[in-house]
Amino acid sequence: MDQNSSSKKQNLNEDKDIISNLPDVIIGRILSFLLTKEAVSTCVLSKRWIYLWTFITKLNFNDRKLYYRTRISRTHFLNSVYRVLLNLDASTVQSFTLSLTKDYHSYHINQWISAILNRGVKELLVESNKNLDISSYSLWKSQSLEKMVLNMHGCVIRVPTFVCLSSLTVLKLTRITFTCHPSNDSKILILKFPVLREYEAENCSWLNVKDVTFEVPLLEVLSITPAYESVDSHTIIKFCAPQLTKFSYSGCVSPISDTILLDIDLSRARIASANIYPREYLQESEENAASLTSQLLRQFNNNVECLKFERSKVLALAKDDLPTFGMLTRLELGNVTGEILMNFLQNTPFLKTFLLQELLQFDEALSNPENVPSCIISNLEVFKFGKLYNIEHELRFAKFVMAYAQVLKVASFSPRWDLRRSTFEKVKKKILSFKRRVSSVVIEFPPVFK
Repeated sequence: MDQNSSSKKQNLNEDKDIISNLPDVIIGRILSFLLTKEAVSTCVLSKRWIYLWTFITKLNFNDRKLYYRTRISRTHFLNSVYRVLLNLDASTVQSFTLSLTKDYHSYHINQWISAILNRGVKELLVESNKNLDISSYSLWKSQSLEKMVLNMHGCVIRVPTFVCLSSLTVLKLTRITFTCHPSNDSKILILKFPVLREYEAENCSWLNVKDVTFEVPLLEVLSITPAYESVDSHTIIKFCAPQLTKFSYSGCVSPISDTILLDIDLSRARIASANIYPREYLQESEENAASLTSQLLRQFNNNVECLKFERSKVLALAKDDLPTFGMLTRLELGNVTGEILMNFLQNTPFLKTFLLQELLQFDEALSNPENVPSCIISNLEVFKFGKLYNIEHELRFAKFVMAYAQVLKVASFSPRWDLRRSTFEKVKKKILSFKRRVSSVVIEFPPVFK
């Protein structure tokens, strides 16, 4: 009898609807893991569930998702978003995600953004592969917004003369053209983000803007990928970022490119890493790429600890000399000539780790004893050389380093992807035969440069 009673009690517990007895707020958080369309559909479960979806904390609208194996029509999607925003509990929503693949009038998008920002949302993520014109004024006055990600396609956004978003910590922008209001005769913008930590701009441009200043006292990560398509406008972009620790500039340099200025506290700034990868947009952009690159490097002279610089050969056209990098301990160069390589090494006295992706040329005159940089003699501990192709100038530089590096611990040599294995075996033998200043140095031959 006891066993049957226990079995019946267990069956009753299994049939009991535990989730429905949870507090409304908890159920709302559970439903937030679903697409908003799916969360709203739970209203048909029972009377208890009719309004529980209004407590969801995350809104996620996606017009490319299938719903019951049927694609959502444009009209149905528009009505669904408006219906949800109209009935939602304003106190619960924390995040709003909008993913669009169809054409919608910009009016609707601006209405949705304004409505959700007026509810105090903390995260805004909008993605669209269609042209949009975002003119929502709420976008630039929200004091609750902590994260904003706009991944657009040919979007134009008008920016007020002065912007202050007091809670924003992450700002990521993709394929957007920013412009100022026609009434802004000075064409000067001031963007104040007092707690911003991370800023990324990919394929973004500033049209008819003379100067834009980012006041970002807590900014740590700054990443810029310039727009592929050049706009007939030059903008000076200034970042007041005394706490900057990581900088990246990678992309095509157009004939008319923006000027990037970093206003950092030279007495406190310690930029852990900087990655610069300029690519010429057109042949006439080569000199501009060299000028922009040189200008960026001068701003990092005594403040960067790690520097990665690809396509270093663009500096051949630079009119200014390289600055001295007084704090640099790790350097990675790609696509570099012998003269530029030696110029870098002569200006990095405390270099400990050196990664060389590809050496285009290294004349015999450069390997004279009087040309040996002090960093190779006194500080270099790790040397990695990639894309070897059994060319004489490559082996000449490898021999040069091995002969004069007095504290070298590890030397690594990797072949180019199309070098035959038998040829690389010959390269190994030649390198192993070189005279070494440090007999205990570990010599490695990994198949891939890392």
